[in-house]
Amino acid sequence: MSEKKLPAGWGKNNKESDSGITTLPQGWGNPEKAAEIKSKSVQVENPSGFVEEGVSLPKPKPLSSLGKYEDVYRHIVSKELQANLPEKHQDHWYCGCGQLNLNEIENCKRCGNSLEKELAIADTNYLDERLQDFLVEQDERKLIEENAHKERQRLAAIAKEKQAARSKRIKKVAMVVTPIVAVIAIAIAATFLWVIPTIHFNQGVEALAQVELELAGEKFDLVNEDGRYSEKAQQAYYEQALKFYNAKEYKKAQMIFLEIPNYKESENLILDCSYSHAKDLAAEGKFEQAMALFEELDDYKDSIEQVEACIEGIKNLQYNEAKGLLENGEFEKALEIFKKLCEFKDVQKLIEQCEDGIKDLRYNEAKELMSQEKFKEALAILEELRDFKDSEKLVEECKDKLISKPYSEAKKLIAKGKYKEALVILRDLPDEIDTVSLIRTCINELYNKARYRISTGVTFYVALKSNGKVTSDANGYDSPATLSSWKDIVAVSAGHYCAFGLKADGTVVASIPLEGTDEWGEEYSWNWYDFGQTKVSSWRNIVAISAGRCHTVGLKSDGTVVAVGDNSYGQLNVSKWKDIVEISTGEVFTVGLKSDGTVVVAGLIDYDKTEESKWNDIIAISGGDSHLVGLKSDGTVVAVGNNEGGQLDVSGWKDIVSISAGGYHTVAIKSDGTAIGVGEYDEFSAPTDISDWTDIVAICTRDWFTHGLKADGTVVSAGGYYFD
Repeated sequence: MSEKKLPAGWGKNNKESDSGITTLPQGWGNPEKAAEIKSKSVQVENPSGFVEEGVSLPKPKPLSSLGKYEDVYRHIVSKELQANLPEKHQDHWYCGCGQLNLNEIENCKRCGNSLEKELAIADTNYLDERLQDFLVEQDERKLIEENAHKERQRLAAIAKEKQAARSKRIKKVAMVVTPIVAVIAIAIAATFLWVIPTIHFNQGVEALAQVELELAGEKFDLVNEDGRYSEKAQQAYYEQALKFYNAKEYKKAQMIFLEIPNYKESENLILDCSYSHAKDLAAEGKFEQAMALFEELDDYKDSIEQVEACIEGIKNLQYNEAKGLLENGEFEKALEIFKKLCEFKDVQKLIEQCEDGIKDLRYNEAKELMSQEKFKEALAILEELRDFKDSEKLVEECKDKLISKPYSEAKKLIAKGKYKEALVILRDLPDEIDTVSLIRTCINELYNKARYRISTGVTFYVALKSNGKVTSDANGYDSPATLSSWKDIVAVSAGHYCAFGLKADGTVVASIPLEGTDEWGEEYSWNWYDFGQTKVSSWRNIVAISAGRCHTVGLKSDGTVVAVGDNSYGQLNVSKWKDIVEISTGEVFTVGLKSDGTVVVAGLIDYDKTEESKWNDIIAISGGDSHLVGLKSDGTVVAVGNNEGGQLDVSGWKDIVSISAGGYHTVAIKSDGTAIGVGEYDEFSAPTDISDWTDIVAICTRDWFTHGLKADGTVVSAGGYYFD
């Protein structure tokens, strides 16, 4: 019997003999090389025998060699390892898995079982002990398998019987159900083809009855592909619209007809709905709504005539409403309506009745006010009713009460020197004769006299003391000197660099600055500014003075004016003036206030000629560098000229008693003794920062600063010097 070959890779020294016997590697039986070879294990697939120098190794024993113990052995050992019986030889041992191992290796290289355990299991004595138990277990398993087989046969028979019974039942049910299913299918088909569309159609009809047109259209669209445009749907629209039309619900009918304008008679019925609805509105007296509909219908039927009828109806309604108001004494409301009716019926006569009624109400109101001694309010009403009843007489009575009595009272107060109380009365009176002159008298006594007690120059001020002497903050080199020698002075006025004093005897004195060097080391000479403005020593009977930049003006007791100095711009052309009660000067102009409250000007001042109409009832004036302001008898202020600094913004002033115009600003005193100002010279000076001043009796300003004289005789100042 030939030997089997070793697996590939056994070793390059392996040899196969001509006889077919595979030999082990050289050195297998050599004791000196035993160590090398013993360290290796040999795995043989179904080995048939090995030889070494003519000596054969026995091949593994098959399991069949166990005889009757084969089955019990297989039962004990894992099926995966049942290759052959384990067996030990001199140098090697076979594992049951078929692995050839050296004796030095205790556990199989392949399956990991130990040699001892494998030999113990393969021992026939051990297997004999286990054989009986194995046979009993085997019989039991056979019995169990037989019983299981019988049970499976029994269950199969039962299942077969049940299947047969089920088939019979299915046949019976099929015979019953088939007709039912057919009926249901027919019902379902009928539902989708007829019932549901019918429901949707009926819902659409119901929606039309409620004039829910959008919902109706949606429902009709669900009936079929033609939806709301189908003949059936169109007919439903039409029939419902006719129902509304016959019920005289024309608005609803028209809304539905508009959904089917081209169906049958819809187009004509749409117009007829508007016409019939308009007629119903007219019958209800709602003529304006009816007229609007008739106008839209244009020439449909007699719509044009119906419009005229509606206009007549509207007039009748308004006429009756106005007559009701007239009867209730609501004359103004009635008159407003009657005026809209023009020539309708007897409207003109009723308008006269309303006007007489209104006049009568106003007349009675005025008489009631007179009984309450509110003559000013009564006079305002009666002036409008002069031709009604005895209104003319009552006007005179009111004027007498308003003017004569207060006027007399004011004159008595003036005679007593109570100018402030008199001024309050006079300013509340109408603008009658002598009122302005009396107000001017009060202002002059209260403020203008005080005004002449202080005056501002370019860099200084002069003030009149109670003893007739003059004080000043002048420093001498660019302001007047020798003021301390003045006496018996009743008014002062400061020029550019000079000052003037009006003496009690009507003469005038002047002071000029000393020549020399200023604080910056610059030479100063009066000749630079001398235009003859200080040549006033010959003046007599002077009652007021005013100094401009380089000219001086004096008011004489007879109302004429004298002037000296620079006349480059005609500022001295005042010789023909007369009836003057007050004077003032600007930089290059002169202004005079006449007794009638008007103003005259000489010199150069640029202003809007249209403003002249506002200059009446003037009681005080003041000239600035290039603007002029005037105080009116009612306490308001007017201004003309240059407004570069906002110095003319005085239109909102009221309750003013004294004014003064500066370079680019205007200041004033209010009746409560506080001060107010507008305009500014530059960002550094603040000549109008005077809102906290109180108890002011005189105020003056020039160029970039302001001075105020308080009731206690002290002086306050605002603003600062500016040098270019």
